[in-house]
Amino acid sequence: PCAFCGAPLPNGARRCPRCGEPAHSPETGAPRKATAPAPKAAAPAPRTAPPAKELLDAASTYLVEGGESERSYALFLDAMRAGRRGLCVTRVYPQKLRERLKAPDLPTLWLSNVGQENAVRPTDLEALSSALEQHLARGHACILIDGIEYLVTNNNFLTVLRFLQSVRDQTAIHKGILLVSVEPTALEVQQLTLLEREVDGVVRSAKAT
Repeated sequence: PCAFCGAPLPNGARRCPRCGEPAHSPETGAPRKATAPAPKAAAPAPRTAPPAKELLDAASTYLVEGGESERSYALFLDAMRAGRRGLCVTRVYPQKLRERLKAPDLPTLWLSNVGQENAVRPTDLEALSSALEQHLARGHACILIDGIEYLVTNNNFLTVLRFLQSVRDQTAIHKGILLVSVEPTALEVQQLTLLEREVDGVVRSAKAT
């Protein structure tokens, strides 16, 4: 090959038919040796987008009040985008919820009496508490409980309050984030006041205000 452009040289050629450079060294008459091509510069490493900044404090529990659950789901998805491991406790059928949120891999616990995988009976607060504690123990977790009124209906308010106190404490220990969505009109004023006293912050939607 030509020592300058790498093109193949015909036998006996004095110059390269492509670039016109001499095929032999004028000093020695020997064929010029092709020089190794210069190494290519390494391509710059692709930039990865930094995780979104968390809007909620770690080791904290929030009560999200409002007639719609969109606000609580928005905060929940924001926490997941910031790198949190999400788990949603819901009354909505999981597949419908994943389609609605466009989150096909969203882990869920379905509050239902049907005997399906990842379904928890609303009266079995011990099993629900254990599942949430295990999720929190794996670290960097965010949990949304959407359906607290359903738990109150199937148990009683004081039992559910003690359940939330236990999950709140586990959230603080493992530096997680707990969101509890509630419809204020579904509870008595005193019950809502007790819930508000047990959390680190209250988020009120436009409907709740």
